[in-house]
Amino acid sequence: MAKARCWAATMVSVALVTVSALPNPAALTRRASAAEPLLSTTSVSAADATAPGGAGASVSPGARTAPRHILVQLHPRASEQQFLREARAHGLRRLGRVPGTRWLTVGIPAGANARQATLTARGLSGVVRATLDPIVAINDQRPPRDPLYANDGDHWGLLEVEAGQGWLVERGRANVVIAILDSGIALGHDDLRAKLWTNPAEIPGNGIDDDGNGIVDDVYGADFVGTNTGAFDDDPTSMDGNPDVPKGGTWQTDPLAVPFGLRFAGDSAVGDGVDNDLDGLIDIGVTHGTLVAGIAAAATDHLNAGPSRHEGMASACRHCGLMPVRVINAEGWAFGSDAASGIYYAANMGAHVVNISWGIDVSGATPELLESLQILVEAIEYAASRGVIVVAAAGNSGMGLHFPASMASAIAVGSSSRHRGVDDAIDPVAPDEPIRGTAVVSAYDALLYDALGLPGIAPGAAAYANDGTSFAAPLVSGYIGLILSQNPGATLKQVRQALRANAVDYSGFGRLRTIVPTLTPESNAPPVASAGGDRVVWINGKATTATVTLDASGSRDTDGTLVSYQWLDDGVPIASGRVVSVNLPLGPHAITLRVTDDDQASAADTVRIDVGRRRGKQ
Repeated sequence: MAKARCWAATMVSVALVTVSALPNPAALTRRASAAEPLLSTTSVSAADATAPGGAGASVSPGARTAPRHILVQLHPRASEQQFLREARAHGLRRLGRVPGTRWLTVGIPAGANARQATLTARGLSGVVRATLDPIVAINDQRPPRDPLYANDGDHWGLLEVEAGQGWLVERGRANVVIAILDSGIALGHDDLRAKLWTNPAEIPGNGIDDDGNGIVDDVYGADFVGTNTGAFDDDPTSMDGNPDVPKGGTWQTDPLAVPFGLRFAGDSAVGDGVDNDLDGLIDIGVTHGTLVAGIAAAATDHLNAGPSRHEGMASACRHCGLMPVRVINAEGWAFGSDAASGIYYAANMGAHVVNISWGIDVSGATPELLESLQILVEAIEYAASRGVIVVAAAGNSGMGLHFPASMASAIAVGSSSRHRGVDDAIDPVAPDEPIRGTAVVSAYDALLYDALGLPGIAPGAAAYANDGTSFAAPLVSGYIGLILSQNPGATLKQVRQALRANAVDYSGFGRLRTIVPTLTPESNAPPVASAGGDRVVWINGKATTATVTLDASGSRDTDGTLVSYQWLDDGVPIASGRVVSVNLPLGPHAITLRVTDDDQASAADTVRIDVGRRRGKQ
């Protein structure tokens, strides 16, 4: 799998921690238009292209999907029990659900082909759509007295974007929360532990889901990866309420562990020293979330280690809160269903900004891959409709936008050292490498240190590192945190305008400048929703559903951009996108289209669709 990775090279400084001696080791190319969403077709190829060795189904160059389960969305009127009875007859079994939705993760029989399973599932009662589960990967940010900021070689990015000017106006507020949807955060890191968002409705450690959101003890965030290690046949339902990357564990001899015959038995977030997805990159995702979090909102200008002694690094939004949501595994990738769960969680739990430093290259994408992204499109448009600012990294190729940065509902952030020739598709570009920031030692790092004659460094130990290509997005997320602190309730349109208006020209792009404006309300013409005309759709034979295309192309926003197209049946969401295809069961349907513009104004229109069976047809 050609994953977008974050590390070109890594240099880590750590405090040595005594541990037992280790055994000796043996990336849509661009947004078509501001008002046009990514998905416009749902046709599917049934070709069998599963990669050898169970490495996932290839649906586009560089893209992968889960090989051992599929996604099924049920209609709001459907009986889940009826669906499950029919599914079991085909060897399909429910594994779990994306919280708050009608999307199910469904296991397929051993040796079965995931594509064929989606075709089978589409013929079962109550199914709106059945898709593959896409895999997304991480992308390879008075002056503070923090020593890493004082050394401009370490923190040149903050100096380059004139962060000091912005801090004269605003330094962020704790009630402005930036959700880091990534590989977890080292919650005990000196520069991060005082910055953590806390769930006010959850009682720590009582083993009860106090707030009823489906996750037990999610005090500081949530973990939708759980015990998974980064193998493509991982359990998509594994999750818990602890997004930490902790210390603790032991090394064990395992002859099946590639490549060293050793496996670290600890929390899966710290990695295990094993190449679980056989791509040659081991535990590459472990420190990613901690690095991203530090650039966005690490503690800044703080005394930590002794009298009048400042420690650590500086960040863009020093007083904003951090909500860690773990969706990326230790190998650096995520199931799309887990990523969607994380987006819904962040939006529902009160995040103001969602940072996404991962994505998928959809250049040359097949219709099948585009359809599999629907679960993420729905989640991101849901967040946008609630006023959440989604910030997404454009990808590492430098020649186009990865998904979801390609969505009009996301702020697309490019790299000032990489992107050329993408013009207005990118909102700002920002510095990305190398910037020294908060990090955590992975199991594989610990192996390497031991091999280099530096024993005693424990997996999970706090560190600082020079990272590769994932700093641009969190630098922008931190800046947006400053804007929202100064201007509570600022909309996507206002934020995007501030980014572009205050940017400095850089090779034809607007490079970020940390200018924090005071925004004044402007008049906004409401959008117009058009769901199309009423119609009757006939089905023949024994079919119980009809495939119907929902088309919102007539919708418009005269003074802005439509960022969310939500389709509802009986008040329950069934799809998102300007043009989508869904399966509707027999009977009358009042389908409501709700559109939202980038200034948080919305409009709705309803179309009546009657699905009937022709007389005499059985």
